[in-house]
Amino acid sequence: MLSLMYNGLNFSMVTDLAGFYKEQTPEINKIRAIIEATKMLLHIPGNAIKLQVAEGERVYKIIFYKSSLDKFPLGWFVYIPEQSRIDLYDAVLSTKMPYIQWKNKKPVFKNYAGLLDLIKVDRLFDTVIKIS
Repeated sequence: MLSLMYNGLNFSMVTDLAGFYKEQTPEINKIRAIIEATKMLLHIPGNAIKLQVAEGERVYKIIFYKSSLDKFPLGWFVYIPEQSRIDLYDAVLSTKMPYIQWKNKKPVFKNYAGLLDLIKVDRLFDTVIKIS
């Protein structure tokens, strides 16, 4: 498993996505594309996705809910562009350890085995991972 150093960072919620997309951060287009691909993949509305940014770092948490009314997330991606890395968390299984970690668009850690590995669960997220 790759380092989870970001768990010690302070994240702030982005309250205005449209304004955030206008910033000059190099990965803005990728973040927007990851959010759009996540909405399509999981069939969730745009207002059911929240974005958090680590203070002083280029680390992003894309949190997704079943609907905008839900208080508890289904899961989230942690996107670290400088490492070409995305970690996927499933809120039901574990909030401390990622379900899957990708680096350079390849899975490097999987927190599952057996049947789920046989059916290649990590491939379900290819549309999102190809963007990173």
